[in-house]
Amino acid sequence: MKTSDYLLNRTSLPLYKSFNPKDADIFLDNLIIEARSVITEIENRTTKSSWENVVEPLSITTEKISRVWSAVNHLCSVMDSPEWRKITNKKMSIITEFWTQLSQNSNLAQKTKDLINDKSIITNHNRIRVVENSIREFKLGGATLNIKEKKIFAQYEENLASLSQKFSENILDSTKSNYIHLNDNDENLKKRLSGLPNYVVTEAKKNAKLLNLKGAVLTLLAPCVYPVLQYSKDRALRYSIYSRNARKASELSEEGAHFDNSNIMAEILKTRYKKANLLGFKTPAEFSLATKMAKSPEEVIDFLLELAKKARSAATKDLKQLQEFAASDLKIFKLEAWDFAFASEELRKKEYNFSDEELREYFPLDRVLDGLFKITKKLFDCDIRALKNIDSNVFWHEDVLLFKVSKKGKHVGHLFMDLFARETKRSGAWMDDSRGRYVINGKVQNPIALLNCNFSSPENEGIAYLTHDEVLTLFHEFGHGMHHLMTEIDEIEISGINGVEWDAVELPSQFMENFCWEYDSLKLISSHKITGKTIPKSLFKKINKAKNFQSGLKMLRQVEFSLFDIRIHHELNGSIEWPKEQIVFKIFRLLEEIRDEIAIITPPSFQRFPQSFSHIFAGGYSAGYYSYKWAEVLSADCYSMFENKPAQQQSKLGQKFLKQILSRGGSRPALKSFISFMNRDPSIDALLRHSGLEQENQ
Repeated sequence: MKTSDYLLNRTSLPLYKSFNPKDADIFLDNLIIEARSVITEIENRTTKSSWENVVEPLSITTEKISRVWSAVNHLCSVMDSPEWRKITNKKMSIITEFWTQLSQNSNLAQKTKDLINDKSIITNHNRIRVVENSIREFKLGGATLNIKEKKIFAQYEENLASLSQKFSENILDSTKSNYIHLNDNDENLKKRLSGLPNYVVTEAKKNAKLLNLKGAVLTLLAPCVYPVLQYSKDRALRYSIYSRNARKASELSEEGAHFDNSNIMAEILKTRYKKANLLGFKTPAEFSLATKMAKSPEEVIDFLLELAKKARSAATKDLKQLQEFAASDLKIFKLEAWDFAFASEELRKKEYNFSDEELREYFPLDRVLDGLFKITKKLFDCDIRALKNIDSNVFWHEDVLLFKVSKKGKHVGHLFMDLFARETKRSGAWMDDSRGRYVINGKVQNPIALLNCNFSSPENEGIAYLTHDEVLTLFHEFGHGMHHLMTEIDEIEISGINGVEWDAVELPSQFMENFCWEYDSLKLISSHKITGKTIPKSLFKKINKAKNFQSGLKMLRQVEFSLFDIRIHHELNGSIEWPKEQIVFKIFRLLEEIRDEIAIITPPSFQRFPQSFSHIFAGGYSAGYYSYKWAEVLSADCYSMFENKPAQQQSKLGQKFLKQILSRGGSRPALKSFISFMNRDPSIDALLRHSGLEQENQ
């Protein structure tokens, strides 16, 4: 079977298991040769430019490259191996070169402009939007540069692609090589693991056996790190795992500097500044915001500082309460970074009389998914059904689930879910698209979404239980999936999440999180581990009372990350010619300044979070991490329409949300979609109220 048959067929599912690095190597080369031929043909045409002879052939050929390259990156992210790394790094320069040359093609840029200059050529609104976006991308891609400048720009792009990949690989390798081996006898081991949930203990003992070791092995994977910090009664153990996690991928990492991201981080920033300057932007932040809702870095900074101001009073009260509790009840007289999660959990148990672990027993994965799909049915009138007994080559791992999405009996798309942590998967949670909605010659290519998380593996009985935070994560990523799958736009460049401003792309994801706090929704997604009963009203009330527990501190933390991101991409111009070591020093000085201005908790000096801040150094959030808070304003505002509404009314509102936001993709500015739903401009009031900060600011 040819690769094109199992990966590029527009109507069948991709066979990920059959796709291998050797196929990728050959197939990508052939697709690029094909695309260059198409581009040459477009350039050489002397007939009047049209959608059919410029945009469409270019779109068809580049979409195939995007789809295959997406598959390569996906498999490298979820099934990391030397073979996939080798081919990813090998082809990255070739792929980057292709996209750079395409974006710098002055001839294509002019032919695209011709489509707009003559108003009679394209009258379809969506197609006009595609062309306008393309013109902007040509400019941002260097099409207006001279020949010498284009070569320099191309080198910048290639360097950034390889540096970001290496940054991500270093985090994964540092995580994998770091673990804590508790080689104690049974009695001592029990004491060292005291307080930890059973599933963490079971996994730790399993890890030891896999390594042919006695005792238990604690890893730096998320399902281990966070429970240890939250529940472990052994302060030394909390310190050990915190310090290892805080120092990973840095010069202080436990395994040495093998995977140190410090210089890579500096080189990425240097290159981004040079690239932005070459294109006529003062800073990478200005370059980044050219495609976002926010108009300037100053507007973003002012927005974040305003949030910090509104959160500070509550955060100060949160910290004082925690310190007093830690001293009186836990005999911890000086709270350290490795104490905060533990002390907070103990305080929450005392204040609200429930624990995260108690709550976790209500959320078996199957029940959560079933309830999530019922909520989706209510809101958007779509059906989601698990697919079984299909070709196993569709799945890249045995844990992967597949669902078919339909609306009014009509097939809409497919949704893959890869939910459990493993050593070969990068950390965090994310949604990628396997392919987007695309109408070619009247035939519809339905979209496919890839939803990835890092939850704890199923327990002995084969059932995976989620914490409430993990439920929130699942709903969040599912919101991205719905945004991608429920689109009704025919042009792939603006269908689904494509073409949506980056600071608005989190709106649907954060919107979905809100339903995890509704009693009717929680009843649908809950079933107790032993009794099978749904979550009782009494526990629900406790959860909601605790919803805004330490919300001030949480808000300040996210603002700190966002300010760090936007400011290092806006305030280092004079430093980009410095040696890398000095740039690293400058980065941390700037971080200190931000903390001095807004933070009320200072982490230990050995903390190296920038070196593992993959969102901005290896993801798509550079000078855009503020998007989470920006979009949270939009999502909270939208959800305010649904609050305390009966099911019938929520269904009606859900259809409007679908029509005005989800289905529209990038076919119009996000602000216009928001106003079409809300009938007004955004307001911060709902976010403050949902975060429990409204009273603090009255």
